[in-house]
Amino acid sequence: MNNIGLQFSSNHPNPRRMRFLFLFPSFLSLVFSASSLPPSSPSLLSPHQSITSTITSFFHALDTKNESLVRTLTTPTITFDASAFSSLGFAFTAPLVGRDTVAPAVIAAVHNLTTSHNLSNLRIKVQGDKDEDVDDEQDSRTCPSTADAAFYVLAWHWRRIQEDRAAPGNVYLMSNRYEVGLVREGGNWAMEVFRIFPIFQMGNKEVMGMV
Repeated sequence: MNNIGLQFSSNHPNPRRMRFLFLFPSFLSLVFSASSLPPSSPSLLSPHQSITSTITSFFHALDTKNESLVRTLTTPTITFDASAFSSLGFAFTAPLVGRDTVAPAVIAAVHNLTTSHNLSNLRIKVQGDKDEDVDDEQDSRTCPSTADAAFYVLAWHWRRIQEDRAAPGNVYLMSNRYEVGLVREGGNWAMEVFRIFPIFQMGNKEVMGMV
């Protein structure tokens, strides 16, 4: 009698294919187990990854006009300082303090605009980091509680000023530098200090409500 586990006749599938079929149930089990985990669970992220998620989620909140999300990403005592823009004619002449002040203010600033914030050159310094970036294993071992981040954002602002949707007069483009201080709250990171510095602007200021 042939041992089907060791010998295959011409009527049986290719041995390599059979070995794959034997392993396939285990593969499916692994896939479905992984898919059942929350994609943004803090326990699955290093501090650097979690901080990146907090920062990018903030700009997603701006683009989707989600004040509730802004609140979850900031501390109750956050300081939001965009006073460097006062020389350009913006209303942020002094730092705003407190989540209840900051969250509605930043959403109000973009509520009538279609926006796209594009982040780049993100650098994160976690408490306990050396001059170079630390690896994920060290991150999880040291359990830092504070961090600083610096990055750039290219922000497109669109509002219909001219009838033609594609008209240049409907667009205002800004490039800004950001400095953010964060603290760990439970398993999440929240922004405690938020500073913005303008680099360049181009387009129609009327889009932003300025003349």
